[in-house]
Amino acid sequence: MVNRAGCNPVALEFLTMDQDCTYQAECKEVQGREVNFLIDTGANVTIINSSIYEQMSDLQKPYSEPASQQMKMAEGKCIQTRGVGNMDITIYDTEVKHAVLVAEIDKAIDGILGFDFLQRNQCHRCWDFYI
Repeated sequence: MVNRAGCNPVALEFLTMDQDCTYQAECKEVQGREVNFLIDTGANVTIINSSIYEQMSDLQKPYSEPASQQMKMAEGKCIQTRGVGNMDITIYDTEVKHAVLVAEIDKAIDGILGFDFLQRNQCHRCWDFYI
């Protein structure tokens, strides 16, 4: 099924909740590289950690346009973005192309799957069952 934006809806059955009630996305790849994304509905954009981006081979790295802008993180810290590129994000057998910002974020996080991705792809999660 394809939604109005021309995307396949993605069920968030890949979510796990950790002890501090934050969601992590499992079983996914960005540009063919396995990553562990934090699901953050409060984040307006999707971000990949610059350290993960730098570890990608030249064949994996998409063209990244310079995008020097400041963003304010949830804890109030300001970070500078390094670029933005259209990246292939794979969740189970569904692959979508999405604009992802490259920025130096918390080392413990490979990336943040933001509200822009969730909304565009009509991602949803039901508490009693997966849709």
